[in-house]
Amino acid sequence: MSNKLITALLLVLVIPSVYSLQQISLQQIGSGELSEEVTLVIHNTGDETLNGFLMYVDDELYKENKDLVLAPNVGFQLNLELEPGDHKIVCQLGDAQSSIDVYIAPKIKATEKTIENKRNTFFIVLLSALILLIAYFLIIRKPKIF
Repeated sequence: MSNKLITALLLVLVIPSVYSLQQISLQQIGSGELSEEVTLVIHNTGDETLNGFLMYVDDELYKENKDLVLAPNVGFQLNLELEPGDHKIVCQLGDAQSSIDVYIAPKIKATEKTIENKRNTFFIVLLSALILLIAYFLIIRKPKIF
């Protein structure tokens, strides 16, 4: 009986400490003007002020700001410029950490075939307009006979 009481007491003491852990939220909210830009929001969702900011992209340090102080329920927006492909972004504020996977689409380049298709379309439209113009003068505008 006393073991159950001790276990229950420990759970009551441990559960609040688990919920009070420092937490941050990392979300992608959009893209920038360039196709390589990603806009992120980092938000302190915990109850404690967080100090120091580290950001890793693909396990390499991308940004660091040791002087950053982020109060509870406060966030900030950050724009990153990344190469095309899959990336894992990890943010750390104090002891709290969050990560997100993002995908940057490669730039689409005009190929020779696309240019040729546009050229062919232009000539088809031009030829159609010329045929319609000739038909107009031959069929609709009959020569006047005196």
